[in-house]
Amino acid sequence: MIKLTFKVNGLKTLGDLPPQGRADVLNAAAGRVRSVVEEHFDSLPSRRFWKEAADDVVVAPQWTTREGKGETVRTRVEIRKRGVALRYYGGKVKARGNISELTGKPTKSILIPGKELRANGGDLFDIVGDPQRVHVVKTKAGRVLLVEEMGKDAPVRVLGQLVKSTTHKPNKKVMPTREKMETAARKGAEHILRRLDIQPKN
Repeated sequence: MIKLTFKVNGLKTLGDLPPQGRADVLNAAAGRVRSVVEEHFDSLPSRRFWKEAADDVVVAPQWTTREGKGETVRTRVEIRKRGVALRYYGGKVKARGNISELTGKPTKSILIPGKELRANGGDLFDIVGDPQRVHVVKTKAGRVLLVEEMGKDAPVRVLGQLVKSTTHKPNKKVMPTREKMETAARKGAEHILRRLDIQPKN
């Protein structure tokens, strides 16, 4: 899970609002952040995976605290979809024996996508025509491959290599930048302040 907390500083007028007004500002800030995260996920390959990630975004506005000259709006973003944190932070992952959505059997290996699958975002469901044609082969060099039979006289399509564990490098590009999310939160807060006919002083 990814947990990010950021803040919007200096909203001097926020402390003068009634409780409902403060809640509206906080929720607007959080809502703008959610939209930015969802739009970013929609722009990434493997739409099925990132669509599920977008559906699992939790944005929680937190009550403000006074810091110096103004109010600070704190917003916490949680991305709960399994696999997003691994892509974002990097790290080693091992096969866990989860049930494969493709075969319906426990997984004993991790698939490292081949060239064609990587180009499609790594989503097997987007390119595999018939799961019954997918099977495992072992090469003379000892590599274990996941392939799809394409027809009697056609060569097999290599979907990727199966390994027991793999290490991912950190990829911060799977999330919007902190600056972009903070800007979205500020715009959301200021929009409500203007709607309440209060000029934000930041």
